[in-house]
Amino acid sequence: MDRGLLSPQDILRYRKILVSECRYLPTPLDEYAFNFKRWVARAKREDPPGRCTAICACIQSLVHRDARYVQKSLEIVEFPSRDAQAYLLGLAGMVLCHLGDRDEGIQLFRRAVEVCPCRSTKLGLATELNREEDMAEGIEICEGLLKDNPEDAEVHRVLAVKYGDQDRNDAAKTAALEAVRLAPKSRSARQVLGDVLRHEGDYASALSEYKRARSYFQFQPYLQYRMAQCCFRLGKIARSRRHAKRIPEDVFIRDPYFKDNAESIRTTLGEILTARG
Repeated sequence: MDRGLLSPQDILRYRKILVSECRYLPTPLDEYAFNFKRWVARAKREDPPGRCTAICACIQSLVHRDARYVQKSLEIVEFPSRDAQAYLLGLAGMVLCHLGDRDEGIQLFRRAVEVCPCRSTKLGLATELNREEDMAEGIEICEGLLKDNPEDAEVHRVLAVKYGDQDRNDAAKTAALEAVRLAPKSRSARQVLGDVLRHEGDYASALSEYKRARSYFQFQPYLQYRMAQCCFRLGKIARSRRHAKRIPEDVFIRDPYFKDNAESIRTTLGEILTARG
């Protein structure tokens, strides 16, 4: 396909997406991609193009690592309501951030908040505001949401990540523990608590939380990496090496965390894979 021009029909060009590909994608687009054929069929019945077309475009952009699908969908999709517009702008923003175009992705999240300043759009924006210069704004949004609903586990989880990124470790632990208290079955909350405990040096407890965070469907190289680190620190070298070997090479191309931290991660994995024991 020409890298310059893209037609609406290209958005609906179907090919089977493997489970291994779906696992690289952010939620909820991992599950959407798993059912891509169904979304394409629905999109072909839309007149004018709507939600299903936009979802197909998001999947195509992620699978092909090409933002043009999302950009084209924003030109042609008509939104039946403000809620639908905000949701799809948020999905598109997530895709662009995942592909590395954070400025445009965050712009779309801001548009979503303008269209519908609800909890979901605000939290989506706060989640992506993870650069140092944006961190205070992300925290402010989360703290505002908790004033409206102090029992929102997902907001506590996102806030724990923000505090951790600022090295506010006590605040991060308080928020992570609250997220787990409110949603004890949440894998993402368990993962964040694991991060806090690992940062404290409590590798055994962190490893326990990472194990509870695992899921069959989602591909989680991040968890494999963190479990490898914890096992290594605990002197469980063979187990650490097994976790490290489960991290495929293409993760450094497809996963934003691994792309952004490739040098330090490769160094750590090298130490683990060459250690005696």
